[in-house]
Amino acid sequence: MKQRTFKQRQRWATFWFILLLVVSNFTLPSRAQVTIGSNERPVSGAILQLKEKENVLNDTLNSYKGFGLPRVTLSDKYQLYPMFLNNPEDPTSGSNGQYSVNKETLDKTHTGLLVYNLIENEEKELCIGLNQWNGKEWNCFQTKMGNAIADIKDCNTLKFKGQYQNDVALNSSNYLTIDLTVTKAGAYTITAISDPENGYYFTLTGVFLTTGDYTITVPGAGTPINHTEGTPGDLMKITFNGKVLDSCDPLYVQVEDSSKKPLFVMNCALTKVRGVYKIDTPLDPATNYIEMTLNVDLAGIGATYIIETNTVDGIYFKGQGLLSSTTQNIKLIGYGTPNSLNDKKFTITSNSKKTTATCEATVIMVIPKKRMLVLGTAATYGWVPGTSGVGSYEVLMSDNNFGTKERNKLPQN
Repeated sequence: MKQRTFKQRQRWATFWFILLLVVSNFTLPSRAQVTIGSNERPVSGAILQLKEKENVLNDTLNSYKGFGLPRVTLSDKYQLYPMFLNNPEDPTSGSNGQYSVNKETLDKTHTGLLVYNLIENEEKELCIGLNQWNGKEWNCFQTKMGNAIADIKDCNTLKFKGQYQNDVALNSSNYLTIDLTVTKAGAYTITAISDPENGYYFTLTGVFLTTGDYTITVPGAGTPINHTEGTPGDLMKITFNGKVLDSCDPLYVQVEDSSKKPLFVMNCALTKVRGVYKIDTPLDPATNYIEMTLNVDLAGIGATYIIETNTVDGIYFKGQGLLSSTTQNIKLIGYGTPNSLNDKKFTITSNSKKTTATCEATVIMVIPKKRMLVLGTAATYGWVPGTSGVGSYEVLMSDNNFGTKERNKLPQN
């Protein structure tokens, strides 16, 4: 057996001594404060300090590198997942046995746990970035409000306003109206674009500060390229924060042929309001409408007319169609629900390229049934309206005074 020299034996002794120190450091509990990155002691108030520059004792630069947190994919705001999942790779695998039994205790003992989350989930209120467990839930360190969550409240309110023609740029009269129910406050982006695209779109961004019901007006932009005559129109795709809102029937926008001009005049003298109008009773398109007569130029036949009123006390009227003869009778259909008993005066406007003249129409409301206090007896000239032929009875029962008989105030030119 080869004999080792004194120096060799000395080196082996030194090696085993160092190895013993390393093993001791790993096996014996350490209660000292620690600095990682340098040989200095940490500041007195820190158990652990990270720094790489020596002799830096104030609040100035002491490192060129950062602290790398573990990167995870959080799946539930109120659960310590994936830490205590049956399968950390599968968010649907459920809690493991330890967490199922001791969730309350484990939630508290993990207070202050820090991770970097890699996936954003707006519906579960989980954000990308630094997250801290506070004993009950994950809190995002980002200060942004996040995106809002909403859906369409009433499909009847979803309408594309204005006239659309190929090669004619959209303006302030072209917009989308939509009623939304917001279930989570935050930022939003609403878009509507034809599928396939046809050169125009609608878009709006903003912030909902609270939940609730909102009516939103989304302005249009761009210029339609092709007209859609002979087809249902452009199929519109509406999205809210990237989510398609498809709970309503398909919506189409008709793009007219701009080479055909709507040349006509509304005959205001022949305008008549039809139907009975009662407070808090929705208008019936079959019976509540305005009749009008149009005098059309020969060059205007084949173009589209759009005639509508302003909105008064919750109701409005609108008609749209093709000009087909030099004298044409049309209807403006009523929409909405009257919310007052006041007579309603409407201004009627059109898309005519021949004139900008307007007409007027007045809707007279029906007065609800009333109870009457009367004095006296049912005599010929008494005020007890209980017998046919009595004066007071005839006044109350006359269609010209009360009831649901149609009434029209004379229109004005």
